[in-house]
This record gives sequence, structure tokens and C-alpha cells, in this order.
Amino acid sequence: MATNQIESMLTTGDGTKQVENMFKVCEPFESQADVATFMSDLMGNFMETVQYDNEGLPVNIQTMCGMMNNGSDSDALNNYVAVSDMWLDIYGMNCLDASYADVIAELKNLTDFASGMRQWTYQTCIEFGYYQTTDSENQPFGNLVPLSYYTQMCTDVYGFNFLPRISETNWNYGGSNPQGTSNIVFVNGSLDPWHALSITKGLTDTLQAILIQGTAHCADFYPATPTDPPGLAAAQQQIPLIISGWLDSP
Repeated sequence: MATNQIESMLTTGDGTKQVENMFKVCEPFESQADVATFMSDLMGNFMETVQYDNEGLPVNIQTMCGMMNNGSDSDALNNYVAVSDMWLDIYGMNCLDASYADVIAELKNLTDFASGMRQWTYQTCIEFGYYQTTDSENQPFGNLVPLSYYTQMCTDVYGFNFLPRISETNWNYGGSNPQGTSNIVFVNGSLDPWHALSITKGLTDTLQAILIQGTAHCADFYPATPTDPPGLAAAQQQIPLIISGWLDSP
């Protein structure tokens, strides 16, 4: 509902200005790439919440769902704005930077690698893909972020003019059946969308897997707390036992 309203508003000049004002966009949209960046930012609020649910963020899935389900369908757009405002406050930002040019400039920055985004984006461009697009009909975010948005980003940042060679990546590493590797424990959380692309069942004694029910992306890296799901504490004990067993092997 909210996404449909946004897409409809963006078809007119006045509606576009209204969207920019409602979501506190820093500068007016200058291109469709800016619109895609804007929508990608709104999607990112939900994706980050799910990926890091209950892992140190000031909000979790329940918070976001509660905000989006507040009121009736007619309140959906205002709820969308409230979520965006909340994330601006979390990051200490006064406005939403939806400039595609700024995204490209940040990824082309050769002096600041702290976030790892330039490196990660490079991997997606040449190996992994796995872009969060709106090309599928089985998602709630409309159609403003197509695959071409990301492939153009690869070209603009790194000079590539081709899609990631995912089939070659799977052939090289073995895909869901890794070849020529050993002493790996694949740890995933059931809430983490990435787990669908990982190994979630052990393959051999030296290729083991742990799927932690009720956790997200990085829960096993954090110190234990009294509110941890039961499977998390067990996984945190199991992981070092597996690794130390390999280290102790002759």
C-alpha cells in the first residue's frame, strides 16, 4: 500500500516534491538512479533490521512490524515515513541522502576502507550478485530498484560492463557442495536471509554446519546474554569445540 502510494506520487512533479519533503530527502531527485537510491534506502531500513535482529540495533523486527501495522491501511505511508525518520535519528542524520552520485563517489573512495562496502560491492560485481532488487513480484517494495541499477553501479565504480559470473563462482567454489576444502564450520541464523545461500547441513566431518534457530546474522559472535535463544548458547559452545578438535588433530 505505502509503496504503491510512493510510486504513484513519483509520476508527477508535485507528487515527487511531496515525497522528497515527507521523507526529508537532502536534495531533489535529478535522475531515475536517484529515485532507485531513495527506494533502496527505504528498503535497507527493513533489511538491516531483519539481518541484525536483536544484535545491538536499537530496533528489532517486532519494533518495525509494530510501526508499520499501526492504524489502518490509510496510515501506511505515514508509518513508512515514521520508520525512515527513526532511522535518520539513529544515524544522527538531518536528511536522507538519495543521491546516486554520492553513492558512486563513496564507493570510488580509495582512502577509506573502514566500512568494507567498496570491497563487498566489488565481490558482488564480479562473483556473487545477490542484489536486493525489486524485479521479483514476491516482495512489497514495488519496482523502482531493478537489477540494472546495480549493474550500472558496477560499471560506474569499477568500469565493468557485464553481469557477475555467478555460474563460474559456483563452479570454482562448488556452490552448495564445496570442493577441495576442509575444516570449515558454516554458522547461520534461521532469521538471517543469507542463510538460504549458505551450507546449513553438515557435509563431512571437516565441513560442518550449525543453523541457530531464532537468531540473525552475527549473534554467535557476541557475548552470551540471559535473553539469548536456547540454541545460541549451545552453538557458542559447539563452535570452539569443533575448531579445537581440528587443531588438535595430527
